[in-house]
Amino acid sequence: MNSICLTLFSMMSFCLMSACIGPGDAIATVIPLSQVTVLNSGQNGTSQHARNAQIRSQAQYEAELAAISAGTGVAAKVDFTRGSVLLIDMGTRNSGGLALAIASVKVSADKVIANVRLTAPGSNCLTAAVMTNPYQFLYIPTSRNIIVEDTSVVRNC
Repeated sequence: MNSICLTLFSMMSFCLMSACIGPGDAIATVIPLSQVTVLNSGQNGTSQHARNAQIRSQAQYEAELAAISAGTGVAAKVDFTRGSVLLIDMGTRNSGGLALAIASVKVSADKVIANVRLTAPGSNCLTAAVMTNPYQFLYIPTSRNIIVEDTSVVRNC
């Protein structure tokens, strides 16, 4: 009797847990950061507003890089059959000391989530009073749609 109850309880628990996970919510795997490549980065981009863009062709990558770097950036040759480029652009900021970095890339059945860490200097930090615009072009080995999640961090000096 106890073994039947235990079996029924186990089956019910599994069914309940399975109902909470939809087909698009499969357990995510992680793309190692060693497979994510920073292709271009800078502190003085030309755009005014923060934005993220997934780039799917060499021509689009070259155009975006030329626009944000005022023509000074050199585009790497990218194999877009194996992945895509993600542009992370912080937009115009009124101080130096800003940084951005990819923290993790997780892949589920239907999407890729790139967690980007935006770091700003704390109020006790000495920074240059200049206009900056940090940006990065990242190669991520996936052709799925990439969703960017930003995490803001304040660095104390």
